[in-house]
Amino acid sequence: MQTVAGSFRDADRTDDMQSLLHCLDFMNDLPVFRAYKARSWALMAPRDGGHYLDLACGTGFDAIAMARRWPGARFTGADHSARFLEVARARGEGVGNLDIVPASATALPFAAGQFDGARIDRALQHIDGPQAVLAGMARCTRAGGVVVACEPDWGSFLLDSGQAAVDRALAARWVGLFRNPWIGAELPALFPAAGIAPEVAEITRLDLTSLAEAAVVFDLPRLLAGSVAAGLLSAAEAAAWQAGAEAASAAGLFRADLAIHTQSGRVG
Repeated sequence: MQTVAGSFRDADRTDDMQSLLHCLDFMNDLPVFRAYKARSWALMAPRDGGHYLDLACGTGFDAIAMARRWPGARFTGADHSARFLEVARARGEGVGNLDIVPASATALPFAAGQFDGARIDRALQHIDGPQAVLAGMARCTRAGGVVVACEPDWGSFLLDSGQAAVDRALAARWVGLFRNPWIGAELPALFPAAGIAPEVAEITRLDLTSLAEAAVVFDLPRLLAGSVAAGLLSAAEAAAWQAGAEAASAAGLFRADLAIHTQSGRVG
C-alpha cells in the first residue's frame, strides 16, 4: 500500500492521484503553510523585470501565487511530473507572467545565470542527491541572486495521542518513508557546499491538535493500514490507537508536531 509520502517520489505512477492532490491542497490551505510559504517568496525579493524559478513546483500553487503577487516579474514553475504539470497549467491558465515547464531537479535544463532567484519547497526530502540539486539551482541563478529552500526535519516529528509505544512506532514508520528525513536541519551545511552563502534561517512549527487535520497531512489511515500489513501492529492495536487518538483529539490532548526549516542564501 503506497502512502501519499511515497507517491510524491513519482506522481506519474501513483494509483491515487486524487489523494495526492487533496493532501497538497489541504496543506496549502493551512495558515501555517501559507505563512512560511509567503515568507519564502519574500526572501527572494522579486522585482519588476526579474525572472524567478520555482523548482519541483507540483500543482503550481507557489508559482501561480507569486506570479499574481508580483505581476511585473516573470516566474517559471518546473517539475518532472507530467501529471502535476497538467494540473499546474490548468490552474495557472491566464496568468501571463508564468511559465510551467518540464524539468528534472537533478538535471536542470536552464542556462547558467538564467534566473534572479530560485526556490524549492518540501521536495529535497524526496530526491536523491539534494546537494547536487542545490548546486544546480545555484548554477542557473545569477551571481547575487537568492536561493531559498523549505524542508522539514523529520527528526523533530512528534505524534502524541497518549499511547506512547504505538505513537513512536507510527512516527518511526512515517519518517522511514523519506529519502532525506533530516534535510531541513541539514540545509545550513548543504548551502555552502553547493556554492550558496547562507543568509536567513528560520523554523516554522507545524503543531496540529486535530486528528482530522493530522490524518490528511500525515496520511494516518494508510499509515495505520500499512503498519498492520507490515506486521508492526495487529488490527486490534491499530483500531485501539484510532479510538484513543479520536478521544485525545476531542479532549484537546492530541498533537502532531513538525519543524519546517526555511533557509535562504546568496549565490556568489
